[in-house]
Amino acid sequence: MAGLILTPGTLENLVNYATYLPNSYERAAWMLHGIATRHPFYQGNKRTAFAVAEMILMLSPEKRMITAEDDAIYRFVMGIAQNSYSIEDVEDWLVQNSGNMDG
Repeated sequence: MAGLILTPGTLENLVNYATYLPNSYERAAWMLHGIATRHPFYQGNKRTAFAVAEMILMLSPEKRMITAEDDAIYRFVMGIAQNSYSIEDVEDWLVQNSGNMDG
């Protein structure tokens, strides 16, 4: 079942809502928090949540990338999955832990 969608409606709701958010950090935070806490996939929700957020930032006009160390990322994403952080906390963390891809 790895990689399969458990709740298509949840995933669709997350994506549809993110489409209307005004900036890439809000979209990335919404998707990271939503996938990590709502578990729309059978497996890999935390990894997928982080990958989606990272891609949103990388493909944004600002071309941002997450610069935090792997251990910090792991601890943060685990905390999100345990509902220790709000969406606003996630957005703040992304802003503080990202940099310009162009240098």
